[in-house]
Amino acid sequence: MTTPREMSAQCEWADRAIENDEMNESQAFSWLCEQWDIDEDEALGELGCTDIYGLLGYASYPDTSFIQYL
Repeated sequence: MTTPREMSAQCEWADRAIENDEMNESQAFSWLCEQWDIDEDEALGELGCTDIYGLLGYASYPDTSFIQYL
């Protein structure tokens, strides 16, 4: 299982790869779905776009551990 910190780091890495034209947003989205074991079609259906930071939120949603900090 990927930790939230690792997921955030992977998202930042993908963002830099997009900025450096090493991959496009769709490729980054696919790569992150693969890394996080997320069904890409389901995520696209929920989000409606290939926003990688939206995907990070989508992937983190079921985790309620953050509630302890509220």
